[in-house]
Amino acid sequence: MPGRPAQAPGLFWAASPRPGGNSELAIKLFYETFSETLAEQQSASAEINYPITVDAGLHSPWRWNPSGRSPRSIAKEITFLRNLSLVPCRACGRCSSRPDLPCPLDFEPPAGPDAPDDAARLLAGLADAPFVVLASPIYFYHLPAGLKALIDRGQIYWMRGQKAVPGRKAHVILTAAREKGEKLFSGSLLTLKIFFAAFGLSLAEPLLLRGLDGPADLRGNPGLTGQVRDYARAAALERLCSKPD
Repeated sequence: MPGRPAQAPGLFWAASPRPGGNSELAIKLFYETFSETLAEQQSASAEINYPITVDAGLHSPWRWNPSGRSPRSIAKEITFLRNLSLVPCRACGRCSSRPDLPCPLDFEPPAGPDAPDDAARLLAGLADAPFVVLASPIYFYHLPAGLKALIDRGQIYWMRGQKAVPGRKAHVILTAAREKGEKLFSGSLLTLKIFFAAFGLSLAEPLLLRGLDGPADLRGNPGLTGQVRDYARAAALERLCSKPD
């Protein structure tokens, strides 16, 4: 539509430190199905005018490709946190006293002001994104260290007090090796709910997948891959229904 402001990109984050694992496959399946659903709906109705744009962060190619689409055309749209430098919070207290100023770590690590880490870029994108999709494994009943380091760096946004914006949601897929455990996902979901709230995002109903121990377990489970695709279709249709005026 002429005159419409450019739509900020949606974000797709893969949090596993292991390439080719279950949570990584889950987000690739999600992205593929999400994009296909949007394309199908847009072509089916000339009234729909909500183009999808995504984060073009650091990426790596992947091989499993049942749709016949170029693997790189899908993978390049997913940010793999393991490829980034994410320095943990040092609890210096600057964000408590001066939340209006940037985090000191934005300029210091890992090799001085000319080579800062990637946390500031990721968090700034999260503050503007209309939605985010995160896939992560569960380690010791919680999130991997790299993702937790990024979450802790988000404290400065919490101190700034950004309010939730209707329609901005975080879609989360968590995978775990254990088949049992009443509170297997509870700690991670609470942390993610509070983290995303600092950026004005509400936590959508998550997809929680159990019993995925080996790296190829999701690939060999049609029932669970079907759940991932269904979750992606529902998210895509929700985005279309909440498209901007």
